[in-house]
Amino acid sequence: MNIDEFLHLKGADRASLVASAQSLAELDESGVLLAVGSLAEGIGTIKSDMDLILVTPRDVGVAPHEIVSWVVGKCIVDCRVLSSTYVEGLLSRLDEWSRMPWDVTKPADFSYDELLLLHRLSAGVVLAPVERGDNVPKVRPSRRKVARLKLQGARHMARTYQVDMAGLKDAADFRSLVFAAQELLGHAVDGLLAAFMQTNPTPKWRSRLLEALPGDWETCLVLHPTGLQAHQLLWRLHRIPEEADEASCLAYGYRVTTFARAAFLLAEQKVLGDGPDETRRCRWPAEAPQRGRVPLPNLELDVDFRLLDDGVAVGRLNELGASTSLTSAEFLMMLLFDGVTTVREAEWVVEDAFGGEPSGEAVYRSVCEKCRAYLVPTLDPNAGPA
Repeated sequence: MNIDEFLHLKGADRASLVASAQSLAELDESGVLLAVGSLAEGIGTIKSDMDLILVTPRDVGVAPHEIVSWVVGKCIVDCRVLSSTYVEGLLSRLDEWSRMPWDVTKPADFSYDELLLLHRLSAGVVLAPVERGDNVPKVRPSRRKVARLKLQGARHMARTYQVDMAGLKDAADFRSLVFAAQELLGHAVDGLLAAFMQTNPTPKWRSRLLEALPGDWETCLVLHPTGLQAHQLLWRLHRIPEEADEASCLAYGYRVTTFARAAFLLAEQKVLGDGPDETRRCRWPAEAPQRGRVPLPNLELDVDFRLLDDGVAVGRLNELGASTSLTSAEFLMMLLFDGVTTVREAEWVVEDAFGGEPSGEAVYRSVCEKCRAYLVPTLDPNAGPA
């Protein structure tokens, strides 16, 4: 449901909404009035709130949390009043942070409320002044910069859960591992949404936002194809094992971490930088190859990556050992170690992506050698395909 549908059902319209803001929230020609929240984004319901933001040059006090509420028609309106000085300062901080090197080892210096506000300023519908429409740069942050902030927060938190999961595996606390995996899944979905510039950080809207992803979303991921839409895959990944036995819980954890790595790789490729992204679409063989039907092993739960100018660094989080440098082809192969993809499928995908140079078999053997410590179980590169 969008704004106009909602207002009509509540016996109001945009004109009456703006008029009420002029009289009750002191909206004047110098202010900018935005409709924000689920209704402004077209995902609201008849039970949704009508949320507004008024950005005004007048002095509204130090704390940027003043809420003015009123009723128009049968609609309850909550209007957050922000000073122009506060908003400009927040946008300046975002611009400054966006110019800093990418670092997921520590959280960004923005609160959840600030991230939500930045999203709403970026995605809100301008109600006044009408003649300026969406052309209000002083209150509009860059959508890409907001996506970068959302991704950074998701990426940072995901790493902490991966470390937790590895520790819970060692402690044989498999129930807790599954719950940690579900938290990781939520952050991975946030990263995936950021890749498509969906910046709403509110967890309850994850499924609805996934429905807006393009139909070919899965071809962008280094992920064994499922044929599902994004929201369908999320639903499936949320299904925890019926029993909390070791094998079932670990299999669940590996599925989630495999998805998370693929989602975060796509997001970093698409969100970081101002130029065109370098997303490499994965094509899969039309039919499963007859040779090498035994699936590749999984990666350890805490294996993570860092994109470099000339390749990729991989390693286990919170481990003191040095990271391992991989070429782009080797990294693509490593991500296919997912407990599902077979040796020959992986070789075919890598050869197709990189034109056969080097061969998929050579890349496979190189990854087995370089990444031996990251595999579950360790794969003997001399064994060859099954």
